Amino acid sequence: MYKLFFVITLFSFVRTNGQVQKTGVPIGRLMPAGNEVRVLLIPKEAKTYYLYNDATRYDIYKDAGGNGNYKKVATLTFPANFSEFKRRAGNETANEVKEILKVSSDEQAYSLLKEGKTSQFGFLFLSDRFMDGMGVFWSDKDIKQNSPSTKYRVVAVNRDGKESEFFTQSLSEVTRLPFPDFRLSTMKSEDSLVSLVWTAPSRGVNPALWVRVYRRSDRDRTFTPIPEASFIGTNTKGDSLVVRYDENVTPGRLFDYYIAPEDIVGNLGNPSDTASLISKSLNSVTGLTDFTARDSMEGVWLSWAPLANSAIYTGVEILKSRDAMEGYVVVDTISADRSSYFDKNILPNVLYYYKARPLTVAMEGWNIITPSTTSISVSNKGGIPITPKGLRVWQDTASGNINLTWDLNPDVDQFAYYVLRGTARDNMTIISPPVKDVVYIDSIQHLAAGQTYLYGIQLMNLSQRMSEMSAVRMIKPYKETFVPYPSGISSHWTGDAVQLTWENVINRQEDVVGYRLYRRTKGRTDFTIISENLMGVPGFNDKTANPGASYEYGVTAVNSSGSESLMSPLTSITIPDLALLPPSDLYLTNKADGIAISWPEEQSAATTVVYRREAQEQNFKKLGEINRGNEYLDKTAQKGKLYVYTLRMKSGATESENGPEKSIRR
Repeated sequence: MYKLFFVITLFSFVRTNGQVQKTGVPIGRLMPAGNEVRVLLIPKEAKTYYLYNDATRYDIYKDAGGNGNYKKVATLTFPANFSEFKRRAGNETANEVKEILKVSSDEQAYSLLKEGKTSQFGFLFLSDRFMDGMGVFWSDKDIKQNSPSTKYRVVAVNRDGKESEFFTQSLSEVTRLPFPDFRLSTMKSEDSLVSLVWTAPSRGVNPALWVRVYRRSDRDRTFTPIPEASFIGTNTKGDSLVVRYDENVTPGRLFDYYIAPEDIVGNLGNPSDTASLISKSLNSVTGLTDFTARDSMEGVWLSWAPLANSAIYTGVEILKSRDAMEGYVVVDTISADRSSYFDKNILPNVLYYYKARPLTVAMEGWNIITPSTTSISVSNKGGIPITPKGLRVWQDTASGNINLTWDLNPDVDQFAYYVLRGTARDNMTIISPPVKDVVYIDSIQHLAAGQTYLYGIQLMNLSQRMSEMSAVRMIKPYKETFVPYPSGISSHWTGDAVQLTWENVINRQEDVVGYRLYRRTKGRTDFTIISENLMGVPGFNDKTANPGASYEYGVTAVNSSGSESLMSPLTSITIPDLALLPPSDLYLTNKADGIAISWPEEQSAATTVVYRREAQEQNFKKLGEINRGNEYLDKTAQKGKLYVYTLRMKSGATESENGPEKSIRR
């Protein structure tokens, strides 16, 4: 008879004080769920056990009333071959087993199943189909007559037909533990990506293995679960449970998310708080375009280019004033899908100034969008004003700004002049607010060095009629390239990264297009560039910082010509030391010249210490150390002896606690 053993990972449970919580069940022999009771063949203790050694089958009996009247309800056996395993577990699970075991034939897969190296299956061991295929799992769907006194008994039967009780347990004896309460920690969104993190205090042990993520868009009435469950992790300090969820979504939509913890049999805990966010980058949200006003005899007809069909926008706000600079009042707020508005409440021969801006959902970090402006006077329909004359353009030697003056226009009903600028006659646009004087100064900061610009003047009268453009004047301004640096940078440790923020120079300097971030080890001279590509936002998370190290960070600004500013004042930070943890697993294999020990590659960058003891011994003995590797060959193992191995991680003279223990006979 072959031997089959399973490695059971015991999951922790959490108990919290305060409000009443939903409860779940840990991994055990008897696990009740909402519509079933699951029976799992595992021993009370021991990390490694031989389940199908002497036993050829396990008979399951049920006493529904709890009065000793047991009835046989199921029999579990180990599959006779891999074809039977495939029939029980399904093709998908069978193929996944082959992929994990890295074998191609049914015979190889079945041989490894009989060897019982279930540590190779990882989370697949928690699958109902896998456990059903292995003959260690049964689900009781007939639970209508069940009560707390209902009992289940499992009897092992050996090859000679001898029976022995494996376990007996009532539903009232099953441990029920409160689920952790998750709260939203962080959320962020971009044009097509949402990222969310929920956390809960890790106060001990908890029944939840994973969480279900629920989502609702602005076009849905109800929440729907995401098909794939998200596993629960822990932070680096081990004091918090962490659930991270990222999803590619349709840009410009409003989404709500929440999670609920779930145990191995599908019992759900309390839902978390709800995260609401927009799949849109703030930098890509703009105001109205093509905002114009037309005289329509009985009023003013305002129009603009339609807004994108996006959940971001909740409406359009229309404002009006008789003064270009102040006194604006809200005329109306209309739906976001409209692209025009008719204002009847006007007086003739009065100049009105209008502003219009999109309204957005109220989200943290969103600013009011800059309004678009226009003006109009519904008055006489006379001719256009006289074309302005005498335009002169020159560069001031002290400030570098471009000065413009022109002759006063003789029209009596003039409202204001407008300055036009462009790089060619066919692309000249108005760059000034209404100018009541005959002087205008164009700031050098709006101009590119070495570019030739054309300037012209137009006059608008009180009837909103515009003159022809004046004679055009050309100038090629001289401009020194000076890029202002961010005035400050700050840093703090988030547990897995250094979070850096600095002044957003882009907001106050049109020519600045991005940033470069630098870092050096404290006490050294030279900096290293962290960001080869320009960063367009004033912040960065540095996840490459080493525990225990001290760093200094600085940032520079870069303009559209590629010129870089001086470095900002520096910020300093010391990264805390992280706890030294042993490898999460180890694997044992008999080789021709010894026993091979290996462990996960993600921990192969540190020093690993290998320990061994014989099965009857209490203490481990050190075999050797492996620096920057994940394999060790024990050539001293003797034939016929049963050995137990464990691993530690080492840093300097400090070693971690023992990792998982595994045994093998040479």
